[in-house]
Amino acid sequence: MLPEAARIAAGIVAAAATVFSVVYMTWLSRRRLDTRPSLADFSVAQRSARNTAILFGSGMAERALFWGFWIVALRILGPTGNGEYAFATNLFVYFAAVTNFGLSTLVSREVARRREDLLTIFGNALVLRLLVLVAGAPVMVLLAVAYRVGDSISDVTVAVTILIAISLVPSSINQAYAAVYAGFERADFRGAVAIGTALFTVGAGVLALLTGAGLIGLGAVAIVAGVLTFATLARPLGYNLLGTYKLAARRELGEMARSATPLMLNELLANVFFQIDILVIQSLQGTEMVGKYNASYKFIAALTVIPVAVALPLFPALVRAASNPEELGRWFVRAWRFLVLIGLPIVVVFTVFAEGIVRSFWGDQFLPEGGEVLRIFIWFLPFAFLNAMFQQVLISIDRLRTIATSFVVATALNLALNLTLLPVFGIVAAAYATVFAEIALLILYGAALRGRGLLGRVPGPLLKPAFAAAVMAGIALLVGSFGWFAGAVAGGVAYAAVMVATGGVSRRELVSAYQAIRTGSR
Repeated sequence: MLPEAARIAAGIVAAAATVFSVVYMTWLSRRRLDTRPSLADFSVAQRSARNTAILFGSGMAERALFWGFWIVALRILGPTGNGEYAFATNLFVYFAAVTNFGLSTLVSREVARRREDLLTIFGNALVLRLLVLVAGAPVMVLLAVAYRVGDSISDVTVAVTILIAISLVPSSINQAYAAVYAGFERADFRGAVAIGTALFTVGAGVLALLTGAGLIGLGAVAIVAGVLTFATLARPLGYNLLGTYKLAARRELGEMARSATPLMLNELLANVFFQIDILVIQSLQGTEMVGKYNASYKFIAALTVIPVAVALPLFPALVRAASNPEELGRWFVRAWRFLVLIGLPIVVVFTVFAEGIVRSFWGDQFLPEGGEVLRIFIWFLPFAFLNAMFQQVLISIDRLRTIATSFVVATALNLALNLTLLPVFGIVAAAYATVFAEIALLILYGAALRGRGLLGRVPGPLLKPAFAAAVMAGIALLVGSFGWFAGAVAGGVAYAAVMVATGGVSRRELVSAYQAIRTGSR
């Protein structure tokens, strides 16, 4: 529970954030964007660096906002309330993947290749989205009803699920517009909009909880946030794109559906693979354990912005380099090296200070299970980072079925481990299952890319950061007696010092990256 003074302060900040977000999104919607392509190698590098930096920064800002939200929300909701909301949003993740139908990646790829056909590409994709949406949203609600009939969830959870299912409508259209920005290599604008959406969702969500609207209020906020995001994304490109459904042709729809189906399966299986444990825990362990498990998962979900921010801006470059192994390898190493530099110190901090972090953010009511889960969960991160890059390469070389097959195998392994181990070891087993399944996925991706010259490029960027991370762990443990934050800062300083001393990061690279971001195309 929040003290009264904290509730008043949170309410004032939330109201200000809600008003500011509406003003900010209105300003964004009126911007004129330069979407003219430049294929010169240096321009691509500049643009990719700038988009990566902005998308990474906006993604981290978005996650930081939601962390602030959950610090307030979880103290109001508690493990059980969080478990109810986690179940509904878990279903949303699955059905958002289905209704997206793999079209975000496909449209981005096709717009990057032939932007002169934007209208027909968008129109066909829009029709496909709407057809799948009409079929998918009712199934999401029926699944929640089935759990209610089995007495696994409450009436409130069903009601929240219905509201979140309605939010699939603006969400699906928003994904259609966002895919065009990615194809135009304007991921920076997409990231800016994401910050505004997060600010509104967090501000209005806190107000809903403080005024007693509860989980129903959070569901209503999701719908309004989707509509506001649509207005912001659609205006710069034109609302008239919605009229391109008239350009859809049956033959082209069929071709797009065949191309998009493996992508949809990949996205769906990726979510099922990573979050199927929620449904299993709900059935075997109950709502409270779902709430504790999900509280730890929130940290992992926040960190997944990192590979997205790195890989998404590079995707058009990977597509163009698909036929040139040397160039493809060069772009791959650039991204992988950055992911290693960022990822390893994060793993150290969460491994050493898992319980302290959970206590600081969510409170003692989520311990001890939350801390135990987080310490194991974090080790999925480096494997997920590499898998994210391998997946982008596989998409760029049109190996979509390989991705789908790999996810089927890894998801089956994850589900089997959950069903086998959860009844015996509790929710800690679900975290282990996720890590083992991610490793299995890495093995499958590696086998598919054998002979492409990428596997031999993986170890090099790991060596110096791994040594620096080992030093960081020792320092963090020594200083950790003064608190987890002090230990994390001291360890981070040690990591940076070792990287500079060993040449893992040079001054020239830092200056070059700064200049590329500063002078990148606008």
